[in-house]
Amino acid sequence: MGVKNSHHYSSHTLMSEVLSKLLTVVIADPLPEIRLTTLREFSPEFYKQLALSQNIQLLFLAVNDPCHDVREVVLELLGHLSEENPAYILPFLREQLSHILHQLEHSGIARNKEKAAKLLQILIMSAQPTLVRLYLKPVMASLLPKLSGKECSSTLFRNILACISQLAEVDGETMKSYLNELFPFLIDKISDPKEREPSLRAMCQLVHHTGYVVEPYIKFPKLLNTLLGIVSSEQTPVVREDCMRLLGQLGALNPYKRNTSNLNEMKKFPLTQPVPQEDVSFNTSLTSELLIVIQKQSDPKCNNIEQQYYPCVVIHALVDILQDNSLTEYHTQVVQIIQTVFRTLGSTGAVGYLPKVMPVFLANIRACDPKTDPREVDSYFNQLADLIKVVGIHIKPYASDIIEIIIDLWGKVASPTTTMMVVDKLINALGGEFKTYIAHLIPLIMKVLHDDRSPEREATNLILGQLGNFGASLDNFLHLLLPQMVAIITEPSSPPSIKKNAVRTLTNVAGCANYSDHASLMIHALVFEMNSPTTDSDTDELILETIVAIARQLGDRFHAYKQLVMSVVTRKRLISPELNSFLTQLSGSDIVPPVYPPLVVQRLTWRT
Repeated sequence: MGVKNSHHYSSHTLMSEVLSKLLTVVIADPLPEIRLTTLREFSPEFYKQLALSQNIQLLFLAVNDPCHDVREVVLELLGHLSEENPAYILPFLREQLSHILHQLEHSGIARNKEKAAKLLQILIMSAQPTLVRLYLKPVMASLLPKLSGKECSSTLFRNILACISQLAEVDGETMKSYLNELFPFLIDKISDPKEREPSLRAMCQLVHHTGYVVEPYIKFPKLLNTLLGIVSSEQTPVVREDCMRLLGQLGALNPYKRNTSNLNEMKKFPLTQPVPQEDVSFNTSLTSELLIVIQKQSDPKCNNIEQQYYPCVVIHALVDILQDNSLTEYHTQVVQIIQTVFRTLGSTGAVGYLPKVMPVFLANIRACDPKTDPREVDSYFNQLADLIKVVGIHIKPYASDIIEIIIDLWGKVASPTTTMMVVDKLINALGGEFKTYIAHLIPLIMKVLHDDRSPEREATNLILGQLGNFGASLDNFLHLLLPQMVAIITEPSSPPSIKKNAVRTLTNVAGCANYSDHASLMIHALVFEMNSPTTDSDTDELILETIVAIARQLGDRFHAYKQLVMSVVTRKRLISPELNSFLTQLSGSDIVPPVYPPLVVQRLTWRT
């Protein structure tokens, strides 16, 4: 009996060791083909062993692999493993679901949205139904606007419909509330030959899992004729089969009631009512305005009312000029004078005049036509940046309006640096409070990092420099920005100066952000860049500094990447005392706890 138990124990230990080494290959092998092939060999027989905490920790790292195919397989595997170890895996899957929805919402790159929708489909298909049901409404709230958006590509359209089909399979009862919105849209889409196939399949899934039969013929009278027309005219056998299947699932319509079905069409359409706007008028007499402003700004300790009176006269006169469209040639000079007055008064003294100046100034910026004269918008933005610098934190009440203007005019100004200059001044003025506005700028930043192909990459260079100023506010958006920054580092066409700037940005952000979840993505990219013959010694030092920051956040999980990193360090004969110190600590103990930046610790208590 003892021999049998010993044999069972040794077999169990051997399997654990083999799986551990295979998982190391999955996350650290430099060839994506090997990582992908190894992952696909994990059959259900290994699920109980893979669901152990030490193995799951390694799979968590592989979720952010540079290869998207690897990410898909890992996410599907974790979804299946959630049945074996739900307490450990479900919180991570919830976080991944949040990241995927962020990608759909805030990524300004169409390809990234397509990949995110594909990952969402895999997560819905493989995860436990309880998790999917819990977040079905937020997921649908994110998918529906993208489905009918102008930037919805054919691939994104297919992937979103596949997600909706999977949601119907998981919870058909809840999906019934979305049928009145989905069916009219899908009926229009099946009339388009390019979008007919995915639309028909989605309708089949919705009807099958929600039991929505016969009634669609009555609510949407043109549906039956449209489907019959497809059956008679469609040349593609697969599409005809889907159409016939949908007809069978929808059921038979009572012929005696068919003639009266048009009476049941929806006759009530939402009416949009104009939002009442306040009539802002400045036609009151100058004397009454002066009395009001002076009364608000009067200092009990200051007996000299002239200190309040003369700036007030000047500001009101200048604002009147700004409001006069016939005097546009003087507007630039007027804003410069206002800035001079504000500098003289100081940020505190200028606060009382902001409600008078800012609405008119921002209205003038909105009134500019960048197509006619983009340099005029540049001029206004330069003046706005100077104004923000003068008043500081007191610009906060107008920050939302400024961000809205930046979004509207992004990419339409003559110089891309002008827009980022305004953002930089806002960051300096608002400090940590700027994080509430980052989500609005992330799609624009992503688009610049992806689309900028100018010889000097001036816009990319400026944005990379500004990202370091965002600090801990970037932590919630690292899953969006890091892949794009990694693409800049690994892209052969990127100038060496831009690559170095991207690595420097990663190093600067490492002190206030959590890189551990993105270790695979970053380490593979950084090692790839170190292996490049064009990488200089300064860039190697920056890369090693970033790798050390990642290693400290990983703790003993860095064992998996040790060989990958040390191979290039040894080959290039690089010296890093920080890396050597950490490796000494790693070799001297089986358990090395992760060390996170102080600002990140409170967000990771559930993981540590």
